[in-house]
Amino acid sequence: QPVLMAKRVGDLRLPGGALVLSVPCAFVYHAYPDDYWRFTPQGVKKLFPDLDFDHPGNCLTTGIGGDLHPLDDDLGRIQLRGSYYRERGRWWRALFVDLLRVFPMYRWLTGQRKVLPMCHINMIGKRRQP
Repeated sequence: QPVLMAKRVGDLRLPGGALVLSVPCAFVYHAYPDDYWRFTPQGVKKLFPDLDFDHPGNCLTTGIGGDLHPLDDDLGRIQLRGSYYRERGRWWRALFVDLLRVFPMYRWLTGQRKVLPMCHINMIGKRRQP
């Protein structure tokens, strides 16, 4: 149970100590033993209400080495509009996304605005000052 785990971790923290955690956000579905929990930054904050998670090191990581993203409203979603990448000067990525529309087997994918890759949310929390 995440709530019980969060309480126990909170009991183990030293005064003034920080909590560094990495939790899966989007991950492959697994049925053993069951798959009940998906974490978000907001969910982590709810589990540890006495911690301040406003740290510049908080990020989202994917399985690609060095692929770090800020914890923003997009949460690392992959944009599927070529114009999004052209506006940011990422021409190769824009071309790739536009080419997806050419292949019928990928048209269902390009109908989505964003896709969330498998990722982990990495957060650093410190106890709030009274």
